[in-house]
Amino acid sequence: TNPDAKDCMTEVLKTRKMLEGQTLGTLIGKVIKDRRVLTIMEILESLALYSYYGKPEYIPLFACRMIQLSLRHGWCSFTTFGYALYSLALSTYDDIKGAHRYGKLVLDIMKHTKVWYQHCRVNVVIYGFVFSKCNHLHSCLGPLAKAYRDCAKIGDSEWLVTNAALFATLSFQCGKELSSVEIFLNEAEESAKKWKTTTGFHNTRPLYQAILNLMGKANHPTLLEGDAISFTKEISNERGREMVQTTSRLQLYQMRVAYMFGDLDLAAHIVQESHGTEGVFFGKYEACEHLFYDGLVSFAQARKTNEDKWTTFAQESVGKMRRWSEEAPFNCEQKLHLLEAEQYFCAGRGKEAIEKYESAIFLSGANGFVQDQALCYERAALFYLENGDIEKASSVYGKAHNAYLEWGARGKADHLRK
Repeated sequence: TNPDAKDCMTEVLKTRKMLEGQTLGTLIGKVIKDRRVLTIMEILESLALYSYYGKPEYIPLFACRMIQLSLRHGWCSFTTFGYALYSLALSTYDDIKGAHRYGKLVLDIMKHTKVWYQHCRVNVVIYGFVFSKCNHLHSCLGPLAKAYRDCAKIGDSEWLVTNAALFATLSFQCGKELSSVEIFLNEAEESAKKWKTTTGFHNTRPLYQAILNLMGKANHPTLLEGDAISFTKEISNERGREMVQTTSRLQLYQMRVAYMFGDLDLAAHIVQESHGTEGVFFGKYEACEHLFYDGLVSFAQARKTNEDKWTTFAQESVGKMRRWSEEAPFNCEQKLHLLEAEQYFCAGRGKEAIEKYESAIFLSGANGFVQDQALCYERAALFYLENGDIEKASSVYGKAHNAYLEWGARGKADHLRK
């Protein structure tokens, strides 16, 4: 039978009970010698990896089975990855403190067992998913870059692609200069060609095309159509194959460029199709990005149409973003403040809106997210413009333009001048 959410939660609770009273010494004090158990552990690890792209809700089940086997039979190298997956499972159930605790345990296990090659796969989970919800996003880049380089050294082609994809995605989300992300993606794909594993880079294509659009290297900047990918073609193909991760990523980046380049109707169409589906990203920071743009588009549509459903959508996004901000304010508080500014703008509460725009701008800079700061400047400028303060709007638009240029988004900077 196919397991459901209740089955997965049952396994998590069972595993949590089994782990009570365990120490690092008891967890790694005994080594698995039974080859059959080792084979099962390896199979479970592979199933967890491939389920991420199609059935991510199964990951807690595979993680718990790996840990339960280890608690009964002893430790092996696959056990480390099992605990990393368990940490990820806890984060998806909003147990961020537990997730962080087991994430640190994984690092301690690697330190004591000296099985450092495991970091090639462990870092993907710990720094790409778990720590991005409780540590500063920028601090996650170094470990992912190291894992990518080491994968190349030891010839682990499968995890090379996974580390490269996550490093590029987080670099984009951290506001790293866009041309540097583009260069990295090109170099990583060339490296992957040596191992004949370029298929995995397909998942980075929506991100790559969004980067090209922002840099001014696309004929139609509002559309995710160009040298890297065709949204129209891919979305129909992916829906047919039920690759939920890829479909959601296509929708996220299409929604983003449509909103940023002024095609609100297209952005709203994507929101109607994808609202409430951020859970598909299984706790990755892309879920936060999805909530952010879902909320921004919904507030813009609410002002445009006065339809209650858009206000409801927007308020749901604000509520969820507030929870993200509570766990990792240094990653999300500027996004929350901008959404709240738009909320006040929509409600006609100008004074409160200005305060939130100004705090969003400040927090974006203080937390090191230049792309968020550029967008905050732009939205504030639009607020001033619509409220008749032409001089203030012009000044703030200029700051938005400069911030977009700093990010490397020349295409978007040029769009502001039109």
